[in-house]
Amino acid sequence: MSSDSTQAGYLVQTFPPHVADQLDSTFVLDQSMLTLANSLDDDDLFNFFHDFIVGLTGIANELVLPRWQPEPPNIPATALNFAAFGVTSYKADTYAADVLKAAGTFELHRHETIELMVSFFGQNCGAYGRIFRDGIQVEQNRDVLSMNNFGLLECNDVVMAPTLFKERWLRRADVAFTVRRQVVRGFPVQPLVGATIVVNNEKYTETITV
Repeated sequence: MSSDSTQAGYLVQTFPPHVADQLDSTFVLDQSMLTLANSLDDDDLFNFFHDFIVGLTGIANELVLPRWQPEPPNIPATALNFAAFGVTSYKADTYAADVLKAAGTFELHRHETIELMVSFFGQNCGAYGRIFRDGIQVEQNRDVLSMNNFGLLECNDVVMAPTLFKERWLRRADVAFTVRRQVVRGFPVQPLVGATIVVNNEKYTETITV
């Protein structure tokens, strides 16, 4: 792993000073710093969409739960309406753009699509599913996405998918939605200011310095 493009080896994206100070010097990259370095990801991303779902539906904070937690919480009482959500995929464009910003500052720009699923449970799950589906189309609500570097790509139909839980059927409504954003990562690529080239055509060898 190299510190910049003047050395052979893998290049790791650059980080702001407040992040770089916390990197593991023995391995260079501390995975926990990726969130700070590159917009919202993982827990920060889940926290953002948690608040987004709460804001659009009015369901209480503690009743909107991220899926696939290491220590799953108890399922709320069946009399309550609650929601569970999670990211199901990150899809990237095939090609990324290379942008040279300045000497020693190179950026990779690409767009990625994030697919999410939110499931509503309870007697009024269908109503909450449609409230979310329609609320996400309101411009003022989409402004919250825009301010955090997201754009709404689509919000699919409300799909009724009852779940068998403790030998009882629990009402459930699934809504899949997709957002898109640009990802920018910096890499320590240095400009080429000169080089020595050796030309060998099997008859003679010539050294050229540029």
